[in-house]
Amino acid sequence: MNNVLDAILNEAWGIMPSALEAILQIVDRGIDSSNVDPKLFHGSGQTEQQALLAIRGERLDGARRAVLRDSTAIIPVMGPIFPRANIFTAYSGATSVDQVAQDLQVALDSDDVESIILNIDSPGGAITGVSELADQIFEARGEKPITAFVYGYAASAAYWIASAADEIVSTDTGRIGSIGVVAAWTDTSRRDEKLGIDNIEIVSSQSPKKRVDIQSAEGRRQIQTLVDQLAEVFVGAVARNRDVETETVLADFGAGDVFVANRAIDAGMADRIGSLEAL
Repeated sequence: MNNVLDAILNEAWGIMPSALEAILQIVDRGIDSSNVDPKLFHGSGQTEQQALLAIRGERLDGARRAVLRDSTAIIPVMGPIFPRANIFTAYSGATSVDQVAQDLQVALDSDDVESIILNIDSPGGAITGVSELADQIFEARGEKPITAFVYGYAASAAYWIASAADEIVSTDTGRIGSIGVVAAWTDTSRRDEKLGIDNIEIVSSQSPKKRVDIQSAEGRRQIQTLVDQLAEVFVGAVARNRDVETETVLADFGAGDVFVANRAIDAGMADRIGSLEAL
């Protein structure tokens, strides 16, 4: 479990704060992720299984999670987002970037599919792989109509993905935005000292910045620079996807805040109110 925690702490995140805190607690305390309140990870309060039951479709042939409803492929992007399948995607309805990318390609290649809906209810997640997935969606524009439907949250990394679609449609209670990147860091030195644990590392003298002292001003500046660079990529992608200037994203798209659907539409972050059934 410590290896999982280390992986989380070494990741850059595009996620709502409450969801990241919940993930850290699950891993650090060994909580069963299947017993976590779905409201922490799903704005609708529904798990992915509950949402899929309401769709009443059949599994798209060759896909991992996508459902075929008439001639529309519905691909879930629900719960926290991770680069690859893990314990969260297996037991708590989280999303794997790899699986979404695979299902998207299956839908694009299938003769049975005329249009694609990304069914989104996610607080965001790890940003590794998200840029590539968003590029895949953006580059598929024109092949088949791709709509991002916001069922609950389309926050942070989930909004990055949604912005790449041809159109963003939301329920009237959809929450959209949270553009930005965060690095999580847990100082365990006092706990380790109480437990009598000595953590000793010898770092090559040629690599003084390989281990950051987060307690120092220089260390914090180093992490801040990295986070800012990643956020520039995020903001630039949203500007391209929504066909606006970078300055517009910075000024009008919430500066990290989350907007309810109508306000997000007024700001240019989404396109219209609608329902999954109507789509």
